[in-house]
Amino acid sequence: ALHRLPALSCCRRPGSMVAAGGFNYNPAALSVVQPLPDFSSLLSLCLPGDTLYLDLDETLISAEPDAAEVAAKALASALHQHGADLSSSWEAACFVWEAFQGSCAVKPTEGAATLAVLLELRQRGLHMVGITARAPSVSRETELQLERCGILRFFSPLTLGDISDAEGPTLPPLTHRHGIIYCTGSRKAEGLVAY
Repeated sequence: ALHRLPALSCCRRPGSMVAAGGFNYNPAALSVVQPLPDFSSLLSLCLPGDTLYLDLDETLISAEPDAAEVAAKALASALHQHGADLSSSWEAACFVWEAFQGSCAVKPTEGAATLAVLLELRQRGLHMVGITARAPSVSRETELQLERCGILRFFSPLTLGDISDAEGPTLPPLTHRHGIIYCTGSRKAEGLVAY
């Protein structure tokens, strides 16, 4: 079973890769995961030349309550409690959540401190890659949110496109756009490997 880590946690792996965010990890790997008291804690963990993989939602950006992940989970649960099957409940909740992303208020999770840390990490020569459970269908909305928060500039404009094959009719390929890996669900580990 995988365990979800808090939004502010960090894992250093061989090959100068640092991942920060609410990733799912195998319990055996938890010994290499370090909870962070705040975003600025990354400054003491990252070395020049590192690649830093940053989760977007609740690590870099926070949306207004109705457009946050916790609201989507609550909606899915309510639909399921009222008789909808689990898969349909989650699909409907994700559809509503995605619709909110184009118009919701969003801010850097720790305000100006988030931007200051990202700027210092960039000045140290770190390469930053975004990673998200969002689907590529909301990549434009995601880029606009990151732009409004002043964060998009820290990611490369590079786009690799699809970095894996689709997994059947319901899961699109893992996709890389504007420096961000879109995983369409809980496939961030697969996204990191594919990238």
